[in-house]
Amino acid sequence: MRASICGVVVAAGLAALCAAGTAALAAGPVTHVARAAVKNLPPKKPTVRGPRTTHDRTPTYKFFSKDPDGKVEALRIWCGFDIVRLHRCGWQWTPKRLRPGKHVLRVRIVDGRGARSALAVVRVSILR
Repeated sequence: MRASICGVVVAAGLAALCAAGTAALAAGPVTHVARAAVKNLPPKKPTVRGPRTTHDRTPTYKFFSKDPDGKVEALRIWCGFDIVRLHRCGWQWTPKRLRPGKHVLRVRIVDGRGARSALAVVRVSILR
């Protein structure tokens, strides 16, 4: 058996569903829509690729990370050698000339909503 409801010919099982939808529309406009709480997950801890021991006083490092709930393009990289305060870096970074000795490279990723990753700490030795 077929019934014509909502201007469309539908099977008998769908007629009740279409009629309920039509009744809801006749009741008036929707005044409140509940928004689901969206949790902002922090980016994954960055992976650092580059030399750990080198004679090069300006080594180049590459950083990799993923954001579980966003686009990688929206991630910002913060890094620095031997400092507490980090500065903006790119996905590839070459520091200014380092002195021979032991250094610590720190890297953090921040997503577009401000969630921060765990801090990656890499110990680097610059040889004479």
